[in-house]
Amino acid sequence: MFNGPPFYEDWTLESAKEEFYSSIKKDNFSGLAYFDGDNIVGLTWGYSLPTENSGRVDYEKICDALESQDIDCNNTFYLSELAIDASYQGQGIGTKLIQQQKEELSGIDGVVFRTLNPAMLAVGSKVYGAPDVQVKEESSYEGGMAYGFKK
Repeated sequence: MFNGPPFYEDWTLESAKEEFYSSIKKDNFSGLAYFDGDNIVGLTWGYSLPTENSGRVDYEKICDALESQDIDCNNTFYLSELAIDASYQGQGIGTKLIQQQKEELSGIDGVVFRTLNPAMLAVGSKVYGAPDVQVKEESSYEGGMAYGFKK
């Protein structure tokens, strides 16, 4: 999914597993999968928004933008991944996953995700409404944006 446009990242099965296993150890991890029979055709996961920069994300810039809109970044969920198999896209699976995740999240002030993908912004907006925060965040890829929503 992320090996192609618009991201062109260099993911392998091994690097995807490493990312997933690292993520499940983070505070307030939440992950969901959508199945067609025995096959996973969609997934999403996230965790508490980190407040210190990583090599791939300028979390401090995102936190400053959230705080400017009275969204407590220490109480915000970072929707790290949403991926839908290409042959299943456009069927509402992403919306169902994000809606279910929203229902399971309690006691948080906001949700934030980063994307270049207009479809991801459309899914987030269907579930959370118009973004309260939009900030250019290009630490991983040119043209990247972070979107924040009050929950």
